[in-house]
Amino acid sequence: MRNRFLVVVVMAAAALAVIQGCGAGDKPGTRKSTPKSSQPSVSSPDSAEAESSAPAAPFTQQSFANRTTINYVSSDPPNNALLVSAPQRVTLNFSKALGAGSFIDVTREGMKVNTGQVVVAPDNRSMYVQVAAGLTANYAVKYAAYFASGYYEEGSFGFSVKVP
Repeated sequence: MRNRFLVVVVMAAAALAVIQGCGAGDKPGTRKSTPKSSQPSVSSPDSAEAESSAPAAPFTQQSFANRTTINYVSSDPPNNALLVSAPQRVTLNFSKALGAGSFIDVTREGMKVNTGQVVVAPDNRSMYVQVAAGLTANYAVKYAAYFASGYYEEGSFGFSVKVP
């Protein structure tokens, strides 16, 4: 009897860990934010001069995991694309009609680079957001697609820009 109780407790703990790890404990429609540093940036004329004379580190393209969802069809730019010019927007296509609340967040080194609101296409099967991705960098994309049934899916991918 004691062994059965122990097995049930361990299974319940494992299930709870899986649910929390999948984000199911989050409320739909909410996004986690990263706290900004409260320390002001201080630089002296000497440090600015030293920074400008130091050679820039070579660019390394990041390999992003393509965490797609069941109704995801494609994206532009695609996952792990290495672009020589910056895209003006990021587009996601889905197999089902999108509902209100769907979003796309594009970040560079943790800083959001979206320049406008998410736009859902007239057919409701794709959405896009304008971005300011003009710098050589790796860009992470996170999205949530909400559907009319109230069901939603979250996914992520990334792309890189190396401006010549």
